[in-house]
Amino acid sequence: MKKFLKIFLSVIIIIMLIIFCIISLNGIGKEIPNEKIIHHTEPEIKTNHKISLNVIETAFGRTLEGFVRAGGSFFKEKLISHNAVVIKHPKGNIMIDGGLGMREGQDFKQIPFYLKPFFYYKFKQPAKDVLDKYNIKINKIILTHMHWDHVGSIRDFESMEVITRKEEFEFAKTEMAEPPAYIKSQYLDSENFTLIEFSNIPYEIFSKSFDIYNDGSIVLVPLEGHSPGSIGIFVNISQKERYFFIGDITWMLEGIIYSSHKYYISSLLVDFNKENLGKEINRIHQFAKLHPEIRIIPSHDFVAYWGIERLNLFDQ
Repeated sequence: MKKFLKIFLSVIIIIMLIIFCIISLNGIGKEIPNEKIIHHTEPEIKTNHKISLNVIETAFGRTLEGFVRAGGSFFKEKLISHNAVVIKHPKGNIMIDGGLGMREGQDFKQIPFYLKPFFYYKFKQPAKDVLDKYNIKINKIILTHMHWDHVGSIRDFESMEVITRKEEFEFAKTEMAEPPAYIKSQYLDSENFTLIEFSNIPYEIFSKSFDIYNDGSIVLVPLEGHSPGSIGIFVNISQKERYFFIGDITWMLEGIIYSSHKYYISSLLVDFNKENLGKEINRIHQFAKLHPEIRIIPSHDFVAYWGIERLNLFDQ
């Protein structure tokens, strides 16, 4: 009986220590230095109601806020989404990322088993099937970055132009690009990449930009820190309807609102340069306060997509 009691108490102590460590780690990286915005322009926004947005949720999951944001609650549940965003445009429809594709099961097998719990998801639908159902033709895919849960769909779209940054593409081919962030089998065989070069034209808080259709409706900007060459995408429908898709700079909108990193362990697994990322988070945090009318949308925040029409393969 005494032996059993000792074992039981030891297990309880170990569990308590694990919980203590998890909670303690959550405080690391919560605060980010506050630096002033250097560049800030006010671009002219033209109204074009022929542009519209849709979102396709390819997979989803549930987790605790504390595991996705430093300083988040371990008693609050958060919905995680893996999404493709469809921009319907008169000059050609564009898809941002693509979520998980038809070969998601094969992709997930390449993530080490001991890391799988950090990336658990439930597959819902491939973007390609949903677009086919609605007879929507895509002309280009813009990647916010080349992590496995963003680039997995490109193999489903044969001969489709895929836009990314040279810095991102070159790093994605190196030995350092490995799971759980990068899965080379998703993109190494593709010959459809277009590597954009930003022009020295300031846009909002960014010193460089790339206007996809030269009409101010879809403007790309460089984002630093999460990956070597992330891209942010402004979509401007009118002065009152503007969106800024920030990829995985933060996983939750609260990361921008409160200027905080991801959970410490999560950040170690997926973030490329935490110092630069902190500066980027702070910059977008300040930008959000200056422009509350612009909707800032992190890729995986289910709630952030509120109000954007969802497309589904089956009736929900």
